[in-house]
Amino acid sequence: MKKSSKIPLLVLLATFLFNILTVGSTVVLHESGHYITAYCAGCKHIKLVFLDSDVGTYTEMACPTEHPLYFAALGALLLTLPFALAFLLLRNLPEKNIFWISFGFNLTIMVVDIPEILLLKPASFVLGLVFFTIGEILLIDSLFEHIGREEGLII
Repeated sequence: MKKSSKIPLLVLLATFLFNILTVGSTVVLHESGHYITAYCAGCKHIKLVFLDSDVGTYTEMACPTEHPLYFAALGALLLTLPFALAFLLLRNLPEKNIFWISFGFNLTIMVVDIPEILLLKPASFVLGLVFFTIGEILLIDSLFEHIGREEGLII
C-alpha cells in the first residue's frame, strides 16, 4: 500500500476517535456541570444519569426555590467551556479544532436546558450545528495536512 493511499484511512480513523472522545467528554462534563451547579444552589436529591435507554443523559434535582432563567445554561457551560477552550492552546496541531466540535455539540444539547424564550432554542441548536460542522471541516483539513506532512508528502 502506497504512503499516499494510507492518508485518507488515517484521517478517517483519527476523526472518528477524536469525535467519540470529544462528544463523550462533552456529555459527561455537561451533566457534571449541572450537578455542581445544583449542588452549589442547595438543590436536594441530585441524580446524575449517563445511560438511560428512554431519555439519554440527564441530571435530576429538587431545588427549594425558583431559579433564574440562566441557571440550567450556566451548569451546562460550567465545565464544558474550559474543556473546549483548552484545545485552543494547541495552536499548531489539528486537535485545536476540537474546540469548535465540543462547543458546538454543547450548544446543540443545551437546547433542552435553556428556557422557552423566542428563538433562543432554535438559535442555540443552529449555532451549535454550524460550530460543530465548521469544527469537523477544519479538523479533517488540518489532519490531512498534518498527516501528509508527517508522511513526507507535503512540504
